[in-house]
Amino acid sequence: MSNYGRESDLVAYCGIYCRLCDYFSGKIRASARDLLEVAKKHSELRFFADTSKAFDCENFMKGLEWISTEMTPCVGGCRGGGGWGDCPIRNCCMKKGLRARLLSWFKTTLSLKSAFCHYWYVIMQKSAENLGG
Repeated sequence: MSNYGRESDLVAYCGIYCRLCDYFSGKIRASARDLLEVAKKHSELRFFADTSKAFDCENFMKGLEWISTEMTPCVGGCRGGGGWGDCPIRNCCMKKGLRARLLSWFKTTLSLKSAFCHYWYVIMQKSAENLGG
């Protein structure tokens, strides 16, 4: 596969570029590792958590440990078998044999009352207009 083919496969069905994704880059795992290191170094945090009853420090540490050691970065993006398997955009595109289903999916499937969805709708609308769509 050419470099162009590999890179184009890293553009998800929703339009996200995998190399900028925190799962793909491993940023989430590295951040959890860093936070776990700080939390282990500052044992007083356990005292603060237990005293305030804000959260269960032991489970928090277990969660950080799991994220920092067991959670592997996404290796192929959603086109390469990685990503969220239940993603509705991905499933729609795969079912219909489409490379991307951005604008029409957002127009017909999502409730545009959500600020996030509205934001993406505006971006996709502008992109379509710029491309003559």
